Amino acid sequence: MQNKRARDAYSRYFRLNNKRSLSTMLPSELSIIESLGLIAYIDKTRKYDNQILIHRSCDLDYLTSVYSLYDPESLPEISIEAGLESDELKLWLNEHGYQPSNQHDFLSLNRSQAKLNRMQLNNVTVERWQVDRADDFLALLKTSGLTCSDQIWKEKKSYYCTESFRVFIAYFYGNPCAWATSYVKNDVAILANAFTQEDVRGQGCQLALLNTRIEDAIALETELILTDVIPDSISQKNCRSVGFISDGIRQVWVRG
Repeated sequence: MQNKRARDAYSRYFRLNNKRSLSTMLPSELSIIESLGLIAYIDKTRKYDNQILIHRSCDLDYLTSVYSLYDPESLPEISIEAGLESDELKLWLNEHGYQPSNQHDFLSLNRSQAKLNRMQLNNVTVERWQVDRADDFLALLKTSGLTCSDQIWKEKKSYYCTESFRVFIAYFYGNPCAWATSYVKNDVAILANAFTQEDVRGQGCQLALLNTRIEDAIALETELILTDVIPDSISQKNCRSVGFISDGIRQVWVRG
């Protein structure tokens, strides 16, 4: 189970992601409720930013009262820490139209425990793109299917390729083809947003990006590095190989 330091770091990162969303120009209306075993993120302007995390046993009447705060058009996905899916909670979820979906394994790494993979990967190099490459990063993001209007990008560009939201690009035979980010704040780094173009998957780009981001976080004197992966995935295998340990698997429930 995640400790409060990790939960606080993810809440800070959630706020950043809410601000930098490229899906809307609407001003954020994000509110966060943290009490009695759950954290609720509520924002009717951003459909996918409506979430509830249950991290301790919680009162179902209280859960119902929090749930009632969501707009009917933006009902939340609900994530539950391992071991907390009681029969009563499952019944509540079913009665509200929820079904189990995917799982996420939340991992952590203390800087003293890092076991970096120094293996040189043929034809794979990594560099960090800073603010002067933000437009190039958007162009690369669009190769994954992302859409973003010029107006939205003008409004949100300042959140990308910064000193805190750090962008790393992998090159294969000199061509940019994969990327991943880290968010560094208050001695904690969160690794996220990994993507590799389909035609170069399996070449080691993400392993190279993982090692580079860990080295970067250590150079910035961060004490704790966090990430989440899909259980039994290559990403999980890569993370465990460099020293990450599991803080617990969360089950995500979504409305059917």
